[in-house]
Amino acid sequence: MDRDESPAPFHVALRILSSERSIPEKLAVYLRDVMTQALQIASDPDTIDGETLPEAIRLALDLRESDALRAAVGMVGAGTISAELAREILSAEHKFAVTR
Repeated sequence: MDRDESPAPFHVALRILSSERSIPEKLAVYLRDVMTQALQIASDPDTIDGETLPEAIRLALDLRESDALRAAVGMVGAGTISAELAREILSAEHKFAVTR
């Protein structure tokens, strides 16, 4: 299935945050988990195991090819994801998708 057909929870959460609205804590934790796992996988694919989130694997593949996206995702850490950072991640991901 094409990513654009049905937005994944990761992208839905980023879109909500980018519009200056809040998301439930459970979704915020999921968002951080996807980004944390993706960064780990991009650095070391051997970290993939049965607990790895599928969205993290997809994002990791993009991170390996896009320095801008990797930089944006790398700024997240364990803190709150601001609307500005959510927009930056979405923008970097969009630019990468267009140049593929």
